[in-house]
Amino acid sequence: MQESALLSVIIPIYNGELYLEQTIESILQASWKELELLLIDDGSRDGSSLICRKYEQADKRVHYIRTENHGIVQARNRGLEEAQGKYVCFCDQDDLVDAQMYSNLLAHMMMENADIGMCSTGRLLGEKKLPYETLQNGIYKKEQIIQDLLYPLLFRGYRYSFVQDNIYIYGTVWKCIFRRSFLDKNELWFCKFIDYEDDWIMVTRALAYAACVITSDRVGYYWRVNHTSSSHKKSFYEDLPERLQQYDKYIYSYLENVIADEKIWKEYRKINLCEHCIDMIRNAENASERGEAEKMIQQYLQETDYNRLLSGKEWRHSGTIRYRSVLAVLDLLGIRAAIKVSKIITALEQQADKQLLLAWLERWQKKR
Repeated sequence: MQESALLSVIIPIYNGELYLEQTIESILQASWKELELLLIDDGSRDGSSLICRKYEQADKRVHYIRTENHGIVQARNRGLEEAQGKYVCFCDQDDLVDAQMYSNLLAHMMMENADIGMCSTGRLLGEKKLPYETLQNGIYKKEQIIQDLLYPLLFRGYRYSFVQDNIYIYGTVWKCIFRRSFLDKNELWFCKFIDYEDDWIMVTRALAYAACVITSDRVGYYWRVNHTSSSHKKSFYEDLPERLQQYDKYIYSYLENVIADEKIWKEYRKINLCEHCIDMIRNAENASERGEAEKMIQQYLQETDYNRLLSGKEWRHSGTIRYRSVLAVLDLLGIRAAIKVSKIITALEQQADKQLLLAWLERWQKKR
């Protein structure tokens, strides 16, 4: 198909000099040439700005914008404000884009008049490329989007009769291309309440409103496992329960209109509670006063009546190691043991030589 639409690619940047050139090169060398690359520098203090300016001078498709440091959400939204393309997508500063990703997705999106295109993804562990998320070739409309894409994302690998077995969809924005008019019509922007849930909110809202979505089984995007990146640096939130309440109020405001079945809605709220328990435990990992963090978790579990709602084994996660392990330990041994297990998993994730083992275990568990 002949190129006929401008694609805006937005990269939020903060101290990304280590891999930034590789990322930019992978985009500029893409087979889809009619693109603009928006480099949104969120107040970097390393050599990122020099790299960005170099590419802006060398390629007229590159536009560099420097802002004060306000975080990835503001950087992505600034990119949306500046984007001129008919289609929009996002890339992280240390990842790689396959040369055919944009051509493949855009050709199918134009053919089907789709609002969203999604590709399969891989991950980079050092120099190794491993599978991460494998989608099927598909065209989804209205109820199919809810059933076959949104539900697997919302239920995050838990086993339910209304979700296809072994289907797990991640709420990552970088596998997606969006039609700009669709984003504008539905006022879709990035927002966050806690930490790095802005991807998940954006993708779930988009799927809730989309009329047509296409998916591809071709790996188009490679996520680099980079534990020096800002997304892996966590803080302790003393007001986490209040943040979770604000988050719930926001996502329920649009999901309630999408999930018509009362039983499914009830089950989703339970799964959301599981997610919040993981959030609380991971938050405790970063606490200077462990006792206070444990008290906060205990109070939260009591207020949400965790034991009654999640006593059945059918709620156990069948996918990622952290969810399955931490929730099981929380159920059997309590809060302190769950925090210890979560810390062990975090330590393993931060060791590159352990990543291959974790990746293999994740794939093995998903096949069970």
